[in-house]
Amino acid sequence: MAAVLGGLPLQAATVTTFSSSDRLLDSGSTYCMQTSATVASCSITADFADPTQRNTAHAEVGSAAQFGAVSGSLFLGMDRSANASGGYAAYFSDYLTIAGGAGSGTFISHYALTSEGEEDRFPFFAFSPSYRMVQGSVTAEPILLLPPGAFGAMPHLEASIDVTSTFEFGTPFWFGAGTQLDLSAINTGSSVSWSSTSSSKLVLTGYSVLDAQGQIAGGAQVTRSFIEGPNVFIPEPATWMLWLPLLLAAVFIRFRASGSAAHGPPPAIR
Repeated sequence: MAAVLGGLPLQAATVTTFSSSDRLLDSGSTYCMQTSATVASCSITADFADPTQRNTAHAEVGSAAQFGAVSGSLFLGMDRSANASGGYAAYFSDYLTIAGGAGSGTFISHYALTSEGEEDRFPFFAFSPSYRMVQGSVTAEPILLLPPGAFGAMPHLEASIDVTSTFEFGTPFWFGAGTQLDLSAINTGSSVSWSSTSSSKLVLTGYSVLDAQGQIAGGAQVTRSFIEGPNVFIPEPATWMLWLPLLLAAVFIRFRASGSAAHGPPPAIR
């Protein structure tokens, strides 16, 4: 049996978690909810077992998302003969419009990524979550490949990533990012246990806006549409064109960059 939860959209944020096994679902809990005014989260805790209660599997999966920040975690464990799978996906997806200039410009988004994980059996392989950022016609898929390490060492990686794309002042463009992990495992040992844990986090730390001459556009104003964009893990480059009439009619909530440079933290959700 499987314990499965679907995605929960919330102000352009979506999270999904799932877990399954070849053993029967013995007990567990699931929820998918709005945990605050701006955050969507999903969680699964599931125990699977055969009628003898000797061959078992356990899963703990969670993910959370809001505009500018997503995270997820996954634990899978098995005792004796069983298989198990689990996964999460968390992303935000919206449309941005930049005013305060004319013609084309360059938008640079700044991200901080964090991955960690471990396996408790040789070869102590850490399963690495994936990331994807979409910005207009530009897609970035940075790889944080976790190294193997002795159990208890919990390999940990951090990275700062910039994504650069061109835009037209006054024209909406797709903007989103996410992290995900899917893991399936089979334990065939008659008396051996196995477990693995992984987690990931992506945070939009700020952005920079340049004019056509490559100079900081000090008067630039970045606004969100608050219209949920496509799933960033299922690219649809032409989809934003279908939203254009709605985008042009939407009431934008404006974020003004402070100081002379148009860069700063992600726009606040209100």
